[in-house]
Amino acid sequence: MGRRLAPATARLIDSIDVLRRHASDVLWFEPPDAESHTAIALSVDAACNGTVYLLDSMAAGHGAGDRDGGPALADAEASLVAALEADPGDEDRVARVYGVPAREIVATRIRASTALRAAFHGHHDQLRQITMRLLGFACRDRRVIDELDGGLHPLALATDARPLVAHRAARYACDLVHRCAAEDVATTAAAIVEAIDRDRVVYSTHLGIMDTQRAIMTAPDADTYTRTVAELYRAVSEGPLRVAAVGVLRLLGESTPASAGLNEIRSRLLARQEETPLCLMIAEVIVPLWRNARAHEDLYWDPEAETAVFGNQVVDLEDVHRTATRAWATARGYQAGVALGRSCLPELGRVVDRTEPPRSAIGRDIDLAKLFNAAGLVMAAVDRGPARINVTLDLRPGANGLGPIGLALVEAAALEPAVERWAVVLGDDIPTFAISGATARLAANLYGPGPNGEPIFLYPTTFAPLLADALVQYGAPPQDAASQAWDLVLRDTITATGRFIRQRRTHRPSHLRDLRRAARRTNDAVHTVAHQLELPAPGDLLLTKLCAILRKLEQSPLNDVLGAALRHEHTRLQTALGLPPAAHPWTRLTD
Repeated sequence: MGRRLAPATARLIDSIDVLRRHASDVLWFEPPDAESHTAIALSVDAACNGTVYLLDSMAAGHGAGDRDGGPALADAEASLVAALEADPGDEDRVARVYGVPAREIVATRIRASTALRAAFHGHHDQLRQITMRLLGFACRDRRVIDELDGGLHPLALATDARPLVAHRAARYACDLVHRCAAEDVATTAAAIVEAIDRDRVVYSTHLGIMDTQRAIMTAPDADTYTRTVAELYRAVSEGPLRVAAVGVLRLLGESTPASAGLNEIRSRLLARQEETPLCLMIAEVIVPLWRNARAHEDLYWDPEAETAVFGNQVVDLEDVHRTATRAWATARGYQAGVALGRSCLPELGRVVDRTEPPRSAIGRDIDLAKLFNAAGLVMAAVDRGPARINVTLDLRPGANGLGPIGLALVEAAALEPAVERWAVVLGDDIPTFAISGATARLAANLYGPGPNGEPIFLYPTTFAPLLADALVQYGAPPQDAASQAWDLVLRDTITATGRFIRQRRTHRPSHLRDLRRAARRTNDAVHTVAHQLELPAPGDLLLTKLCAILRKLEQSPLNDVLGAALRHEHTRLQTALGLPPAAHPWTRLTD
């Protein structure tokens, strides 16, 4: 007994050291209610110290009550119990991390990422700060070069039922990606691309897992509960956990055949557990018996013994459920860590982008959500069909307008050139705004120069062909649709010219040049709409003569004759333009 005591004590002390490190991890996150949070972690540390103190004393031949070790441990245990009892328990994790109620961030197909960013509309820097703080533990405060969407992997880390498990898996995965990329960027990129290729399957499994978790909460009887818990474990272990396990092995240079069972995968992980903690972390939650029992319908609830039986083995359903949620957290953390590792390494990101397979529908939906969100719009849903996409917007006061909608549509059409029809669903009382992909490409030719010379969407110039097409698809005659679009751009330019004339000051050549270029872009928009609808351009409203006068004024800004000619041409254009036409169906979005 004496010979076995020392090594047993050493193993127990090692386990306590692991617990102490876990308590230290918890302290890293510094939540708002730091006082109770710190009390828990410090009490764990004190309990660990007290236990180690006693074990050292016993290993040295002293009694358990010697050297006041027993009372110290009892005090530490009492403090830990008190701290745990003071823990708030169930809470709104989204509100705790982001300050936004979870009910506003409904994790449906794409809404989690877009609604979160919408909640920080105009304050995206604040969202980025929260995201970087949230990811700091996983990336060890490495600099994130590429923007990592605040509503995808970071949201998963923030809201997982086992956050520390998820964060720790993310940390290990990020470390592994960095280590592998340092050795061979191309091979690391290839391993990541293989995982990306499974996006569609992974997402479908994710939906199934969410449905199963809800079914567990509402199971009407013990037999249904047994089967549903078993299904949760099967779905997690064969879905995201298998993807994570195969991904880890692939990063380590080992290919896993598609036919490999969980038992084989577990053995492969354990054989390489010294290379990354992820191997053991994943292997510990792989229980082939539980998966096989559900897959082969070899399970039941024994009402007399009041226990579940998987195969021929009695199981604790709460243990199965806990292991499934831990496996789910591990898999989500792994995915977040890989994405984070890629975001920290621009060279790796570039190689992945060059070799990445065509994006799945869900991946492209997320890209669209980011694009619309960047325009200040909140995407509530995407409905795809053959060569068409319907985007439903979550209308929010001050966050919508025709300019942002036009920008998003033109950019989206460039992102998905195979789509022939785009439609933006705006609500019950506003008609759908629908255009063709060809029209969006026409509008892209009407981009103007930005502050730094880069091409940007200009409202109303770039928007004119979009409005004309939307009106025709809404049922307006082509001539009426063209008149609306022409009036939109011409009235804007003619009004701006009037303001310029009324300033009554020396016309600077730079101002005249800017006005002339704006007038020329308006002329281009008028001709584009005419060509688009196969109509003649309105000859009396073309700005060719105005542009010629402005060019001459650039060279002779003090020429009174040219100044008078400018005023005369402006008056003529204003008269020809006449009164504004009746409001179109989307006019209210310009307010």
